Amino acid sequence: MLLAMEVSPEGIRIAMVLGILALAMVAFAREWVAPELVSMSALVAVMALGLLPVKEAFGVFSAEAPITIAALFVLTGALEKTGAIDFLGDFFGSAGRLPTWVMVGLMMLVVGTTSAFINNTPVVAIFLPVVMGICRRHGIAPSKMLIPLSYAAVLGGCCTLIGTSTNLIVSGVIGDKGLAPLGMFELTKVGLPLAAVGCAYVVLFGPRFLPDRLNVTAILGEDQRRHYLCHLLVERTSALVGRRLLDTVFCTEPTSYQVIEIRRGGTRLEMSLDQVIVQPLDRVLVSVSDRLMIKAEGDALPRLDPSVESKLGVESLSTIEGGIVEGIVAPHSRLVGTSMRAARFRQTYGMVALAVHRRGLNLTKEFAEEPLQFGDTILMLGPKSTFEHLRSMGDLMLLEDQHPPRQIGPRTYVAMAALAGVVLVATLTSVPIVAVATAAAVLVLLLKCIEPQEAYASIEWSVIFMLYGMMAVGAAMERTGTAEWIASTMLGGAEFFAPRAVLPYVMLAVVYGLSLVMTEILSNNATALIMAPIAISTAAKLGVEPRGFIIAVALSASLAFACPTGYQTHMMVYGPGGYRFMDFVRFGMPLHIMMGAGACLMIPEIWPW
Repeated sequence: MLLAMEVSPEGIRIAMVLGILALAMVAFAREWVAPELVSMSALVAVMALGLLPVKEAFGVFSAEAPITIAALFVLTGALEKTGAIDFLGDFFGSAGRLPTWVMVGLMMLVVGTTSAFINNTPVVAIFLPVVMGICRRHGIAPSKMLIPLSYAAVLGGCCTLIGTSTNLIVSGVIGDKGLAPLGMFELTKVGLPLAAVGCAYVVLFGPRFLPDRLNVTAILGEDQRRHYLCHLLVERTSALVGRRLLDTVFCTEPTSYQVIEIRRGGTRLEMSLDQVIVQPLDRVLVSVSDRLMIKAEGDALPRLDPSVESKLGVESLSTIEGGIVEGIVAPHSRLVGTSMRAARFRQTYGMVALAVHRRGLNLTKEFAEEPLQFGDTILMLGPKSTFEHLRSMGDLMLLEDQHPPRQIGPRTYVAMAALAGVVLVATLTSVPIVAVATAAAVLVLLLKCIEPQEAYASIEWSVIFMLYGMMAVGAAMERTGTAEWIASTMLGGAEFFAPRAVLPYVMLAVVYGLSLVMTEILSNNATALIMAPIAISTAAKLGVEPRGFIIAVALSASLAFACPTGYQTHMMVYGPGGYRFMDFVRFGMPLHIMMGAGACLMIPEIWPW
């Protein structure tokens, strides 16, 4: 068969599709360029090589699944902006001190239920600082609770059609094949039992077997995380005047001072510190070591020691409270792919970066030149008054739960009602979910639950364009017979050791396992789009109903637990939890086995051949 593929025109086309697919998988895994660029490059390649007509290639942009996903992103953005998700986080955060296993169980219940109807990423983003705050207050290692947080979001997302974008993609694929799309709660039949087993495993074994490891800010006490920032006015007679800032004590004694910003003539200087020449009447906002501060009786905050002022030739205008905080680079952050120096981090965000943590390791002292990645954790120092503004910019997810709670108001209920309407209408009527979700997104925009620019920002466009690109690859796989060839090859191998009577069960396990391995390497959405045509072709070769096979792809493309790169939320908790790669492998592999075995046993019973 392989020889025939190599010499026939059909075989050459299959080989080209496999080559594009292999190159795309390597590019995804090695992160050569952004995932959406890999996918769109694959789309261009299948067109350029004549593997898919141009009209069909661009026809993927009319697919319903990405439009539905974009609309649900807008709904999630509205829920986040109006405080609906914050309300759930505050509810969990208000719980008193309970045994660790009880707190883990309560958190998984709340997060799992929420993520069944709301995109996983913002749910974890909201709960992450809440959980970190609970851990600090009650002396619990964050590593005991953050893997459970991510796992809860993954397990909950597998319980409904809108729980994760993967389910919507799979539903769209089978809809294009003339099969009935997935129902809103069709996956609940298998997803809910799996989620219950998964949560029980985490609650029972997590407190015992997850590492007891602290991250940087967890090690620091409240007093150690608090810093005092001084506004200093450079006097005309100061010895600092005319000197490069880098040559002054503000930069040569980093244990005593950290410069946050410089204002000249009332305007903040946007140039880098190595370009600044100190001038009279410059105002310098600087973090000062406690040993250089004094506190007079009756003063709310300490001030710079007058002897230090005299020595430097500066006047202390005021003292404000600052602090150390960790921030995670968000999935759609402007910082992804650029260095701190290029992004002008201090000037843009009003914070000084002290360290960068990536996948269990601290970056070198030259981290300012290192291109940042999603999931990087940045340790920052700056004014506490800047924290809320920093959070609102959306580029960093702050691990700081002390922020003003959003007020629950009429728009909150409108956003919640819009989501509930999507669920009810999609469940009780035959109206396509793309129409319902789009109508709900328009409604929250019209009623000002979210502004248009905020709605655009809430959509993860990288995900949308990655979907379109991989849809074109999936279409090329079917048109050229690649999916059928892969299915025939797998089936031929299975026939050597499996009797015909159990062959469908064996192939179901093979499809599930292959999808799971690919998910740990690629993204869950890319895996679903690649494996869905293969699953359908495998069922056709066996002469059985394909629905069970496509359900297996939907589940295995999301239920990834043993690798931190296997799911987006795992990367979000990696740094804050102080985890190492093997922590996920050791704790996630048993869960992998349980979920795979449970799914392969239940699917044939619920969706018979």
